[in-house]
Amino acid sequence: MSNMNLKSFVLICSHNGEKYIKQQIDSIYLTNDNFEILVYDFNSQDNTLSICKEYSLQKNLTVYSYNFAPGAKNSFMFALNEFKKKYHYNYEDYLLFLSDQDDIWKQNKYFEVSNFHYLIDNDFPQFVHHNVQLVNDLDNKIFRSFYDYPESIITQRYSPLYLSVVIGHTISMNKKFVELLTSFEGEDIIMHDWWLSIIADINNCRYYINNRLSYYRIHSDNIYGLNNSGYNICKKLQNYFSNCKSINKQRLKILTEFKHKDQFFNIFKILLLNFRFKLLLLVLGQKIFKN
Repeated sequence: MSNMNLKSFVLICSHNGEKYIKQQIDSIYLTNDNFEILVYDFNSQDNTLSICKEYSLQKNLTVYSYNFAPGAKNSFMFALNEFKKKYHYNYEDYLLFLSDQDDIWKQNKYFEVSNFHYLIDNDFPQFVHHNVQLVNDLDNKIFRSFYDYPESIITQRYSPLYLSVVIGHTISMNKKFVELLTSFEGEDIIMHDWWLSIIADINNCRYYINNRLSYYRIHSDNIYGLNNSGYNICKKLQNYFSNCKSINKQRLKILTEFKHKDQFFNIFKILLLNFRFKLLLLVLGQKIFKN
């Protein structure tokens, strides 16, 4: 079956997103009017729920509402678990796109991403992500790159062991990849997109499209976004030790859940002990964790 004809879901996690979520949903449907959008709302106190419920009367959009707000990481982990329980087993195959509540999809995104999936053997897991165009809260373009490192670093296998190279709202995956997701506990995971990218690298199924297929909005209300701490050396040192500690905790979780990946662990240990990667972590500091 062509990926252009596959069932396609978009998973959105929302929390007090009334300011931008309508523009986000409209941009998604402009790329493919047949998307089934699943909004998992976590205790919004504004008009987010009412906006989404209006869409549910006209479009193929379903809203799930919860009275707790666990933060971006745990919200997506929870939503992925709920998706897997309710939808995963009802379809022979599908594509699942992740989306934030405040970004904008370019009109060619679905076509380019689905075609890219189509070029990969669908009998194997697929995890695809792409580049973005930065914009401010007025939708004006910011002429700088999201990444502070070259494409060769982004695409290099095992880069996610020491760098966050995947932007959450750019992720798409097929059913085979979702089958790899067995743990949805957020503890010891730095961020959901980082964790998913490591799983993809373990299984050698991460693919990158170096086209800016969405607008990544930088604004003061970002729950999770770019860090503006600049080049303060004290801040870099503070982040360095904090980040090393977090990476080590994530490493222990990986070792626990993927014991059978012997080749991966050998490479992993080499990377952790390699001075130049630790130096890179120190130099980039705040750019890695985008707090």
